[in-house]
Amino acid sequence: MGGITLVLGRMGSGKSTYISREIKNRSSAGVFSYVVVPDQYTMTMEKFLIGQIGTAAMAYVKIVSFKRLCSVVFDSL
Repeated sequence: MGGITLVLGRMGSGKSTYISREIKNRSSAGVFSYVVVPDQYTMTMEKFLIGQIGTAAMAYVKIVSFKRLCSVVFDSL
């Protein structure tokens, strides 16, 4: 469980379902995850994941935009 996983696919292919299942599994194991989405979808993804995995599991998830990801990476250096 590490590294970057890109989830690509057409509309309706199960990307969101796969992401929520993986995050739920990782959060139950105590593993922190980043979810990178386009700027305009950060709030939408956060609402979706809260509905799918619950608020307790969201403590192990950080949803960031592409711009914010750069800040996170460079702030950790």
